[in-house]
Amino acid sequence: MNTAYRLEHVSFCYPEQQTLAVDCIDAIIPLGSSTAVIGPNGAGKSTLMDLLLRWKRATSGRVMLMDQPIESYSKRELGRLISLVPQEETARFSFTVLDYVLFGRSAYLMPTAAPSAKDIEIALEALQRTGIGYLAHRSITQVSGGEQQLVLLSRSLAQRPKILLLDEPTSSLDPGNTDRVVTILRQLKHSGITMLFTTHDPNLASDLADHIIMLKSGSVLFSGQTEDALQASHLSELYTTNMIVTKIDDKPYVARKLTAH
Repeated sequence: MNTAYRLEHVSFCYPEQQTLAVDCIDAIIPLGSSTAVIGPNGAGKSTLMDLLLRWKRATSGRVMLMDQPIESYSKRELGRLISLVPQEETARFSFTVLDYVLFGRSAYLMPTAAPSAKDIEIALEALQRTGIGYLAHRSITQVSGGEQQLVLLSRSLAQRPKILLLDEPTSSLDPGNTDRVVTILRQLKHSGITMLFTTHDPNLASDLADHIIMLKSGSVLFSGQTEDALQASHLSELYTTNMIVTKIDDKPYVARKLTAH
């Protein structure tokens, strides 16, 4: 199996804490797959994402990226392989949307070099791909929250990464913008890019993921194919509440089981 990531007994502990934030995780993220990491608050999802970005280094164990230790890559190499779409980001200066998306080309530029005509073309293509080409010359400070998420996604696509990491990609969006983002992510999934995203929403995982990793208290509760993972018993244990699973359009649909008063 060709792997994007392989985690071997990976643990991480913050210096000021005694409890492991991530506890002996073993996982494989296949190339070209879409993987969801789900779990309650404090499960270790954000810490795991930081380890996959090499923003943090494992206290023990090993993170392998494309069959090499992640520490063996330079920052420039990582910037050409991996891109992150964060939950949100505050723009400190009034860049145009196009200039902001061009930051995604930085791993391909020499220090202090200006973007080339080709870089601008790639950035404009990314904006068209996310449906916001019309925003190219607007100030980044004058776009809505939903548009901001699409700008961040455009910037990541301008990197042309092999692996796209997304941190809670729909958590702050209204239903209309959620549909827009999910539609784009479905298209990306079928394009062959490797996607890994964190989410509180098991139904987003049902819609987009081939594989699911369930994290609870820093440990893997269950890892497997989406339909195998999205079982009421697994979900009830994961979220410590009664969950039910039905099928809609041949996909699992998850809901909390309401208790009678």
